[in-house]
Amino acid sequence: MGGEFGPACVIGEIAITGQPGATSVTVTAEMQVGSNVSQLDAETGLNQLGVLVADGSDEIFVQTLQPKNMDGRKYVVNYTINVPSDLAVDLTQVNGHVTVLDIESSLFVEVANGNVYLSDIFGVATVSVDNGKVDGTVTLPPGGEIMISTGIGDIDLRIPTSTSADLSALVGFGAITWDNLDLLNAVHTNESLTGTLGDGTGLIDLDTRNGNIDVTGFDG
Repeated sequence: MGGEFGPACVIGEIAITGQPGATSVTVTAEMQVGSNVSQLDAETGLNQLGVLVADGSDEIFVQTLQPKNMDGRKYVVNYTINVPSDLAVDLTQVNGHVTVLDIESSLFVEVANGNVYLSDIFGVATVSVDNGKVDGTVTLPPGGEIMISTGIGDIDLRIPTSTSADLSALVGFGAITWDNLDLLNAVHTNESLTGTLGDGTGLIDLDTRNGNIDVTGFDG
């Protein structure tokens, strides 16, 4: 699944939920336009706002369509999207929070301004946020990768205690902590942490310029 939900003049939240056994994708978009001029002006702006959903041979593409000139209006588009849990998700967002739940495939999320929340992700994950935090629960497949970076914002990652991966964490300004994980050959400084989980067959790479990093293990 591909998506582009921007640019900067439109804000809104995106929630994607995987459905086991599902064979279709459902997209619900709530569109709002605010105007300081009049209700008629807001309605005019609403008529210029739309959503494109395109079904390709191997992907579903969702994109916000909007006027080039905002004319002082405030545009908000909130998405609720249900997908098969084994569908790969590729999501780009400019302004707004992102929530992804119950995905059992690859996940790519890129956000300029907003927080990212991940829960029950079973697969490789790449998340990049310029301004906002990342809070996620991810189960890494054998040999898989978790790569999370933020410009300004904390990274809170929860992984199973049975995870096998080389772990690397780096901060510019902030602290790195870990809990309930058997991290072998750990090397911890004020700005970095490296070590090995299990047999180290996967990779976890965490990086923030300004924020804290916390990695916690859970039984499961």
